Amino acid sequence: MAYQVRCGEKVWTVDIREEPGSVQAILDGKDCRVDVCRPQEHTYSLIIEGESFEVNLQEREGGYFALVNGREIVLDVFDPRRPRRRMGISKLEHADHQGEQTLRATMPGRVVTVLVPVGQPVEAGQGVIVIEAMKMENELRSPKQGVVKEVLVSDGDRVELGQTLLVIA
Repeated sequence: MAYQVRCGEKVWTVDIREEPGSVQAILDGKDCRVDVCRPQEHTYSLIIEGESFEVNLQEREGGYFALVNGREIVLDVFDPRRPRRRMGISKLEHADHQGEQTLRATMPGRVVTVLVPVGQPVEAGQGVIVIEAMKMENELRSPKQGVVKEVLVSDGDRVELGQTLLVIA
């Protein structure tokens, strides 16, 4: 099954074929062998061409939040088997993130530091909050250029998966 996957400004065509004990992925025409282990729900241990990755994957409307070796990545996915509006095709076609954007916790954890106050301008990709989860600190980044409209957490707060942390207008 072929998917279109967007991460930041980059869009890939990914064709996935499952085989016993592994997955064959073809990324933009390049064949990759991926060994997959799923030790917990939403957590995957991947070996891609000899390099190891731990991935925590959470579905969100239009795509996924992925924590890859401690780094947050937002993926927009177009699955041709699902209706376009549900899989975020508009984000694939319009990658400029118009309007307010809500930053949510990608996993349960504790707020280490809120890096930006309400009213502060931010750039796309700028760190805005540091969350400790699974004994690792993860810097969450702004999905767009804008101004911090709301900060809904403070240093030391416990957060749950999907909890709204801040809003950028």
